[in-house]
Amino acid sequence: MLINVSTVGVSLYLAFELTMKFKTDEDDSSQESMTGLPYNLVLGLLIILALLMSFVGKFFSNRIFMKINENLHNRMVRRVLNARLRFFEENTSGTILNRFSKDIATLDIIVFNFLEMIDYILKCAYSVILIIFLVPWLLVVIFFVLIYLMRLRRLCLLSTRDPIRLKFSLVSPV
Repeated sequence: MLINVSTVGVSLYLAFELTMKFKTDEDDSSQESMTGLPYNLVLGLLIILALLMSFVGKFFSNRIFMKINENLHNRMVRRVLNARLRFFEENTSGTILNRFSKDIATLDIIVFNFLEMIDYILKCAYSVILIIFLVPWLLVVIFFVLIYLMRLRRLCLLSTRDPIRLKFSLVSPV
């Protein structure tokens, strides 16, 4: 989220500054030499701030990911260690270890995909809010596009339901 805010901030600043630069070039070219340095300094600071926010955002998302995985791993280890002795008699240590490693890999993928999904949802929501804030009449267009997408989704679900059932029936054991 911080990455998106900083990127949009830099983009808006660049658009504003380029617009102002073209306006001042037409009006008076002597002003450019006086105002060029502070604008470049502010632009450089914004770029550095955007990179710093990007690093901080990735750092915190990595910390969250690692903490979630550590908690899940600890819970799994606790459950295996508290299992009854019969469980260890029925399953070899290799089977337990393979199952444990597969479960950890699956959890890593699920947690990573979940965090990525949240990141994309926030990016999309932020972009839509910004666009609606800048151009409010697009709400009408968005409304009609959502109606169209809902109808298209219903049509796709109806047309893909039978092939998916057939696929699962062919893959399932006889």
